[in-house]
Amino acid sequence: MPTSQLIARTAALFAWCYLVWLLLTLTPTVEVFLVGVPVGLLCAALLAPLAPAAGPWRLLRPATALHWLRATVRLGASIVRANVMMARLVWTRNVRPPSGMVVVPSRTGDTDLLATTGLLSSLVVDNQVVDVDPSRSELMYHCIEVPPEDADAYDLVNGPVERLVSDEDCAR
Repeated sequence: MPTSQLIARTAALFAWCYLVWLLLTLTPTVEVFLVGVPVGLLCAALLAPLAPAAGPWRLLRPATALHWLRATVRLGASIVRANVMMARLVWTRNVRPPSGMVVVPSRTGDTDLLATTGLLSSLVVDNQVVDVDPSRSELMYHCIEVPPEDADAYDLVNGPVERLVSDEDCAR
């Protein structure tokens, strides 16, 4: 791998690692800022040879920033809706909801988008990803309420999130 490519990957990963460090510590002290630099550099150096990485500065492009803002608002609304419905199920039902496992095909062939879809859709409490099979482009979910046999599980489980993350403004 060319040195310039390795430096670019390391810089992008260092930026992400340092941001995660700052979010995890949540303590704005000089020590936290100083310790975060070697921790971020070590993590970035170890991860850089594995795969390419996009730096957080790509989020500064207006089209990408607008897309992710819109996706965050939609995903946030789904999270609130699912939590309210879960609370209603817990407090009003004497019987457990019909939970179960569902294998849902993905309509993207990109493994990065497949993993992102699984991760983001698991933030919504009603469908939790259990397994991602990139070779068959399928995700397995544990669903609080299993979709009926005649329903399209894609549209009910991972389709909305997959459509959010596979938008061309976001993917590039």
